[in-house]
Amino acid sequence: MQEPDEKVAAIASLLWLLPEHYTMLRLNRQGMIDYCNELEQGELSSWRPPLIEEFEGWPVEKVQAWWRYQRGLSAKYRLWAVGLALQKLEKEHREQYIAVVMECVEDGVYTWYEPERISKRCRAGLEFMAADIPGDVPFFQELVVSVRPKVSAVARNRRIVEMAGEGISKAKIVKELGCSRTTVNAVLSGQRVRSGRMVSASG
Repeated sequence: MQEPDEKVAAIASLLWLLPEHYTMLRLNRQGMIDYCNELEQGELSSWRPPLIEEFEGWPVEKVQAWWRYQRGLSAKYRLWAVGLALQKLEKEHREQYIAVVMECVEDGVYTWYEPERISKRCRAGLEFMAADIPGDVPFFQELVVSVRPKVSAVARNRRIVEMAGEGISKAKIVKELGCSRTTVNAVLSGQRVRSGRMVSASG
């Protein structure tokens, strides 16, 4: 049985995985599970993974490999339960939800203006989630997390503008830089993101 602080820390270590988990669920709803099962049984399926923006330009085989890897992560780290707890937090404690997303999903990029308040709300939100999820939650401990190097917000924003100027789609910018689509839209429109929403640069 985990101690409360251990469970909170474990949940915090997993939250950044949820966007990919939700993408996997979108594929599931469009027939990905049946398609992969047919392939494993040696059957030829006429269905192909949908052309959603996250996989723009990907060959079918790469989509399959990503889906299998993500399905393994989702099961191993109980991302279904973590996601449901985050949804419940959003409904019942909106400010805490926003703080959790800013700290644990957006990696703290937008917490500079009131870090102490956001950190306090984030902690309360994580404690709410820990109480809501039954049983233990494993810490994230994969050997390889990401092949994409982290860059500063300034360098990232500059690169967003450069890539957009080269005609690169927003979906590819998101995938290449590992940021959210909201961030890309904010940078390209001369705004910034606060509490998960775009606001004017002076707001």
